[in-house]
This record gives sequence, structure tokens and C-alpha cells, in this order.
Amino acid sequence: MSIIDFKEKLQRTLREKYNEQQNWLDSLELRLENESIRVIFPHSYFGAWFFANKRLTFEKALHECLDDKQATITYEELGSNVTTLLPHCHQQDKQNKDEKPDFFADFIVSEKNMFPLASIKKIAASPPGSAYNPV
Repeated sequence: MSIIDFKEKLQRTLREKYNEQQNWLDSLELRLENESIRVIFPHSYFGAWFFANKRLTFEKALHECLDDKQATITYEELGSNVTTLLPHCHQQDKQNKDEKPDFFADFIVSEKNMFPLASIKKIAASPPGSAYNPV
């Protein structure tokens, strides 16, 4: 099966079985390699959002599409391991469950990026599935 066919099957599974109507899967690059799947994020902010909101659903649908074959899933962003780029996501299990991780703690703030920072914080704070258009 080609990667395009596999991604379409995965999108169909997400939509039909998990009621995922958004096209966030289009932003991911998938690479099937032997017994492993590489998931590549366009940037670390998408990776942070994915880990917080979509990872479990994605992995369930992925295993269904693979007919429950065991496959190693590797998450990357621009060739780097996501574990290194998104430490807040992996530390969340160790934190108090009521305390939300601050994904923007390392964001460099200046006058030129105040609007994008405010927009991405608004998107991150909104419930999954809700739409936000800053323009």
C-alpha cells in the first residue's frame, strides 16, 4: 500500500470511528519503514498540540489501519526527536494533573511577535475541535 493510500485509510478511520472532522492529519508527514512508522511534525507547536489532544486517538486509529500489527512509532520534528523538542509533553505525567504545562515558556517574545503569540495561546487554550480565526 502506498503512503498516500495509507494516509487516506487513516483519515477515513479517524473520521468514521473517532468522529475526527478536522484535517489535522494533513499537516503530518508519515513514513512507513519496515516495522516502524515515522510521524514528522511541521513544527514543535503542532507537536505539542498533537501530544496534548490527538496522540491517543491517532495511535488507536493507526493500529487499526495496520490490522493490529505491532509497529514502532517515532515522532519527529524537522529530523529531531520530539522528546528533545517537547520536554513539557513528556513531563506532563510527572506533574500535578491539575497543573497545565506551559508550552510557551521558551518562546522568545518581542514587539514583532506579540500577535502570533497571543493567537497561538488562544488556540492552545480553546477546547479541542473549536475553531479560532484571529483575522
